[in-house]
Amino acid sequence: MKQDQKTQLLKLGAALEKGEEHKIVVKAPSGDPMFFRASGLQVIPSEDQELDTGGSCVLVINSEAALLSGVIIRCLRVLGLEAGGERAKKVVKEMTERLVRERGQAAGAWEGQAAKDLVTIALKWSEKPAQKERPVTQQLGEDIPTDPFTGEPIPEELVPHWRMAKRRAARHKREEEDTLLQFTMETSAEEKKDTKNCWVVVGGLQGVIAAESWYPVVGPDDQVDEKVIRKVVKGLARRGLKPELAMTVLANIRCRDAHKNAK
Repeated sequence: MKQDQKTQLLKLGAALEKGEEHKIVVKAPSGDPMFFRASGLQVIPSEDQELDTGGSCVLVINSEAALLSGVIIRCLRVLGLEAGGERAKKVVKEMTERLVRERGQAAGAWEGQAAKDLVTIALKWSEKPAQKERPVTQQLGEDIPTDPFTGEPIPEELVPHWRMAKRRAARHKREEEDTLLQFTMETSAEEKKDTKNCWVVVGGLQGVIAAESWYPVVGPDDQVDEKVIRKVVKGLARRGLKPELAMTVLANIRCRDAHKNAK
């Protein structure tokens, strides 16, 4: 397995040496290039492509974003890293450090070498033994169960229910982590979906597809929060649909609801 990973990464490096960028850029089903936006890093061609994460992401804004993103995505795929995993976070952190080192230089002067260095980083990680990551529930200590309202110890007969709720909460947290990385890694041109004009539910919301975009049609009982928006982003990416109009509509709905609740 290690040798297979090394071979694939060396082929990626060879494509960079030959300037075969068309073999490296990863495209969504729509045909547009995929930009890496996950694990605290966004590699994008312009500011208007940024996904708002409240300033929690490092931004690498560069005209060669499609190439650099393609290298990162392909390296992570070869290494077989899972969304939200500690190993994936460490690899992306190291790649981020490499990219930010020279991002202030003139465009076109450093990207080619940086792309090769990203492959070198992946090669190094392919040689490291992959330790099985313990589930979050195993990493958490066995706290003394107490009632969150009274602070008193929970009755012994209720402890099994407390532990079950704790495991369920940890599982939900793990599932919601790095949704962007998950669909970035899984989406490929081979998964192209039918994008004919039609009604379709995305992220639990009804909407209509037109001109390769999805327009949400939200009713009075539909709740639009951050979790729903992340599901919509993921669903649109899997279908190869443009997200800009949907995000604008949903953002306006959230602002409207916030204004109403403030009254």
